[in-house]
Amino acid sequence: MLRTSNVYAEVYKADPSQYLKKNRLFLVLIVMFFIGMVYGAIVIRNGSQNLIGTLSFMTDGFVSKRSGQTLLSTLVGSFSSNFIFIFILFLMGFSAISQPFIFFSPCFYGLGVGLSMGYMYTYYGLKGVGFCGVMILPHACISALAIVLASKESIRLSNLFLSSVIKKIEGEISLKSIKLYCAKYLVILVFIIASAIIDSSFSFLFARFFVL
Repeated sequence: MLRTSNVYAEVYKADPSQYLKKNRLFLVLIVMFFIGMVYGAIVIRNGSQNLIGTLSFMTDGFVSKRSGQTLLSTLVGSFSSNFIFIFILFLMGFSAISQPFIFFSPCFYGLGVGLSMGYMYTYYGLKGVGFCGVMILPHACISALAIVLASKESIRLSNLFLSSVIKKIEGEISLKSIKLYCAKYLVILVFIIASAIIDSSFSFLFARFFVL
């Protein structure tokens, strides 16, 4: 096994295009996340007063709520929000026509992150930078990775279901592929648990210092 891994490593080192080809779906989904995040930041810079007012209300409420919550309450809330997103992606993997919705999921998540961070940077300056660095980025990075991985696996399974209808598409759905799909989602579940632990821990330790 180690020898095989070394062979692949040598191939990728000699020809980086092989690595890009093998992981292009994963890389494209990461790009989609960043597109959503950048777009969210641009929307804030050119946003209407109604949008800014809504975000201001949500942000103030978020900080106030987090600073008054117990560690367990924040942990459960943070996990639940990510779990619902991931569970929807999991279910969409069993549909042969859900690829477009899955494909834009990282972009949608990135949009939310971009809106939040753009608002904090624009209206709170250095304090907003500190808030993002402590309260948003640590857990958002892990959550984004989980969503990108989930989207990749869901697209692949969805393509297998589609291959049973359109014969030109490579692949074949089987019980083995579904079991592997579920196993990979269990690993993704570990990511969102880790994200929730980091989110709740940082909120418990630092939320009181950000009175916006």
